Amino acid sequence: MSAAPPRTRASAFAPASVGNVAIGFDILGFAVEALGDRVTVTSTAAPGVTISAVRGIAGELPQRVEDNTAGRALLAMQEALQPKFGFTLEIDKGIPLGSGLGGSAASAVAAVVAANALLAEPCGQLELLRFAMAGEAVASGARHVDNIAASLYGGLVLTVGIDHPRVKLIPVPASIRAVIVHPHMFLATAKARAILRRTGARSRGRAPRCSPGRSRRRRQRCWRRCARPSHGIRSRPMSGWWSCARTGRG
Repeated sequence: MSAAPPRTRASAFAPASVGNVAIGFDILGFAVEALGDRVTVTSTAAPGVTISAVRGIAGELPQRVEDNTAGRALLAMQEALQPKFGFTLEIDKGIPLGSGLGGSAASAVAAVVAANALLAEPCGQLELLRFAMAGEAVASGARHVDNIAASLYGGLVLTVGIDHPRVKLIPVPASIRAVIVHPHMFLATAKARAILRRTGARSRGRAPRCSPGRSRRRRQRCWRRCARPSHGIRSRPMSGWWSCARTGRG
């Protein structure tokens, strides 16, 4: 148990990330150093977590702690460690909402890293990974670690397991670059995963509706249906941009 914080204020930057790399669904991701989120944490006399400000390009994020990935991650830290002081957060978003670049993970990671600097006995990275995982679940509706691990450790990271995660940093040749193209589209992580869950449920015991086993006409009808707003995909005007970043250590 932490008695009193050695510091009263700390700030941490967490890079963006790309998850689901190749066949590594939910387990393989890499950090993107070109952009990220910054969270500043200040200790308070009373235990608990509050959010005092949300700034940057995603100002519409919820300030209710339980609904915010950074806030929920620090709640998990408070519940586990029971410090005698609390945390107040200031979140500066540099990653667009629904961009597929791990914005929810970056906020959670930056929050736990900053808060960790205020503890008399700082936690190890695996503990921070678990706390950040609780925050990521708020945005995605499920605990997964590909974006979180990449944002926390940097580079290309393979993480297997949820309750007892095993992390492996994969060396990346210096000559490899990642080119990221951002479309004019907003898609919340939770809605994207909900679509996958519906598709998976339908595929058990029979060919998926959009599978190659269906006729071409039926596949075309299916894709038209999947593109409707009722299936959870919606467009939102956003400024398009692209970034070329090295997948080196963060």
